[in-house]
Amino acid sequence: MRKVILLLMVLPFMVVGQNKCMSDEYNATKTFSHNRSTLPADEVDLESHYVINIVFHILYKSGEDVEDINVSDNDIDCAIASLNRDFNLRNGDTTILTDTLKRLPGNMNIEFELATIDPDGNPTNGITRTQTDIDFFSYFNDGAKFDSLGGKNAWDTKRYFNVWVCQTQNGLIGYSQFPGGDENTDGVVILYDVVKEKPTKYPQFSKGRVLAHEIGHSLSLRHPWGNGWGCGDNLVDDIPTQNGPNYNCHDTIFSLCHGDTLREVVKHYMDYCGDSCMVMFTKGQVFNARESIQEYRMDLVTIKEVEPEPIKIGDIKIYPTINTGRLVIELNNRFPDQTLTLSVYDMTNRLIQTEIIRGGMRNNINLNLQTNGLYSVVLYNDNNIVYKDRIIFTHHRYNKIKVDEEFDELLDLEDER
Repeated sequence: MRKVILLLMVLPFMVVGQNKCMSDEYNATKTFSHNRSTLPADEVDLESHYVINIVFHILYKSGEDVEDINVSDNDIDCAIASLNRDFNLRNGDTTILTDTLKRLPGNMNIEFELATIDPDGNPTNGITRTQTDIDFFSYFNDGAKFDSLGGKNAWDTKRYFNVWVCQTQNGLIGYSQFPGGDENTDGVVILYDVVKEKPTKYPQFSKGRVLAHEIGHSLSLRHPWGNGWGCGDNLVDDIPTQNGPNYNCHDTIFSLCHGDTLREVVKHYMDYCGDSCMVMFTKGQVFNARESIQEYRMDLVTIKEVEPEPIKIGDIKIYPTINTGRLVIELNNRFPDQTLTLSVYDMTNRLIQTEIIRGGMRNNINLNLQTNGLYSVVLYNDNNIVYKDRIIFTHHRYNKIKVDEEFDELLDLEDER
């Protein structure tokens, strides 16, 4: 019976797990010159806007009876747009996150730009194209990364982030090298189909998030089950260790590791649940990735000075000020296609409630407040305060509030604070 149960547990990986990232297997064959970053937590820069130069090497085979894998320039433009959306938390589909998961998304604050100058100083569009005689590329010999093996030599990996796009061996959709390895092989290899704007073989990966997943690995992020297959340490504070990949978009599923009953997070870019479900890097993943960049990849980074967007407070309205439990946030086309955070604090500055809302539109939330009183409501965009006001909350209807004395008392207490 135990053998039957074990087989039933393993069967989903055998059946569904054929199309996967092979970063764990690949990096197990490599030698790394550095241990994991030990940069002190208070020295990790989470604020600077990083720009990373990127080049795509497209390897294609042409001829009769050969599948068209020559990815277009437009496909690459879409891939860049997808990366910049997801690495800057500008994706609106975080709305699928429920309850406590809403608090997890973090902003990598990283922008990818196609290279404009090649290693020889010539103008480029950031895309190379190499015709090859190789049918399938494998992670075993890293053939995609070498001219001599039918691939394309990397551009200087201290100046360019290299992505190789090619036909991979059956079942492999991508792999990435962790920091600290061979400079000649540093970068990401990815199946051509999942880079296309409209994948045909793998339509479940239509939002460019396989590439986000693989770049995450190159920034030291692990699968949520750790390096390997089950219950390894993923080194992220806000993602519990899990026993293996999730191929479905579970809202509530529990880990089987070490007999625990911790809820798995699932809906982030480092799992396997498909592009419509993978909607965030968590704050813990952002911290680890930014730490990794500072330790290993600052040669790749240009820090961009970003002028803060001028905020016209009059464009934003939060009401009613005297509130019985339903708060309206009018954004009046401010911050379109972005997600913002609304936080509610009591008079001691204790965080009482947090909600993720969508920019550019009207949002309604239910206030989960237990005590009548004065509260601050603060609206954040990428950790910057864009609106702040105070409301008076009461369980009673407005017309039943004891007039003047109650309000005067609340306002006096606020003045004292």
